[in-house]
Amino acid sequence: MPLPQDKLTNLVHESELEAQIEYELQRARRYSWDLSFVLVEPVLPEGASGDMNYPALRRLAITCKQVMRSVDKGIRSGSGIMYILPETPGDGADVAVKKIRDQFAETEVPNPITGEGIRCSVRAGRFTYEASGEAERQGAPPSWRDVMVGLRGNLQ
Repeated sequence: MPLPQDKLTNLVHESELEAQIEYELQRARRYSWDLSFVLVEPVLPEGASGDMNYPALRRLAITCKQVMRSVDKGIRSGSGIMYILPETPGDGADVAVKKIRDQFAETEVPNPITGEGIRCSVRAGRFTYEASGEAERQGAPPSWRDVMVGLRGNLQ
């Protein structure tokens, strides 16, 4: 059965965030592969109207879909977008973030009222669970809350 979809971004609905993070953490631990998470949020230029938040988030979701691999899972997360990157070490997630930043910086977001296009930037954070070395440590994977705290704490 398909996961519920967010109407604004056409990504997985935010109600599935916790379950999807937990599921992927358990899979990463079971198969001993690294698992990365990326959180991106659009940043409006100074003086831009608050009416631009939703169009910017929608445009960012489109950009992410163009950049990310088919195995990566995008989920709406409040005012941002979180991607789960299976079998991806931290440096791979950093490459993905750079691609998103570069492509989004070249995109104009149309103002829904005036039609004028503006350019936005991206705040991004990355969190990696290094499960490839987990067999020696025999520790539990982080909780979904730890992942979100790590992502939010790394936003820049």
